[in-house]
Amino acid sequence: MSATKTIYRKYLIRFGVIVLLLFLFNMISTRLHKRIDLTSENRFSLSDPTKKLLKSLKEPVIIEVYLKGKFPSGFQRLAESVNDVLTEFQEEGNRQIRFQFINPLEGIEDKDKKAVFESLASKGINPVNLKVQQDEEDGYSEKIIFPSAKVSYNHKEVAVNLLESHISMSPSEKLNYASSMLEYKFASAIKSLILPDKKHIAWLVGHGEVIGMNTFDILNTLTKYYKVDTLDITQNIEIGNFYDAVVIAKPTQPFDDKNKFKIDQYIMHGEKYFGV
Repeated sequence: MSATKTIYRKYLIRFGVIVLLLFLFNMISTRLHKRIDLTSENRFSLSDPTKKLLKSLKEPVIIEVYLKGKFPSGFQRLAESVNDVLTEFQEEGNRQIRFQFINPLEGIEDKDKKAVFESLASKGINPVNLKVQQDEEDGYSEKIIFPSAKVSYNHKEVAVNLLESHISMSPSEKLNYASSMLEYKFASAIKSLILPDKKHIAWLVGHGEVIGMNTFDILNTLTKYYKVDTLDITQNIEIGNFYDAVVIAKPTQPFDDKNKFKIDQYIMHGEKYFGV
């Protein structure tokens, strides 16, 4: 056998080995999905509390993601990030996580779309109008997208808004922020569904407490996990013992002895209060 044929045969064998390794790698990767986190902050790894939550699931969690279709690249990346996160949820949750991507308007005639919009809106799922670049002659066209998901567990369900409105952010920054919040949002939604009866919290007012966007944001978050009442302590005889906790958030006016007594009586009964 000539030297040329020997060299050719070696290259052929080497090429065959590389093809075989790539084939095996592809087969393994389709069966075992795992994102490799090379960041020092572990930004692409599920947190321990999320893993613990998922491993505790006793019933299936059904997730519908309304991001199916042809979208601009930014939303396409968001849909891919959702798929990555939920696949990891599925692996950590003993296969109790079941998800699918759907287009709620697919196959729906124009005359019936209004009913679909109303049905989704009643669940807290609202559309966003996107301007999509066509060719130079056609310019832009509008596309309706639902950057949301619905999480269901044991006959209960909750909407997850994947894209929040932040005026100070550019469109690309909003999408990047949305991707970074996916684990938190889906884990929070699942947690809110599997919790037993919500604890009852009183948010005290009446002493010049600051009411602003931060307060509304805190209240909105608390209502996902607790029953929250705003209670004007100056107009009530006492703080009911049925409250599991009381929040006093940055009062700007002093408490008189009468209102101090009301708080003292509440604490004396073994209840809790939090100063913010």
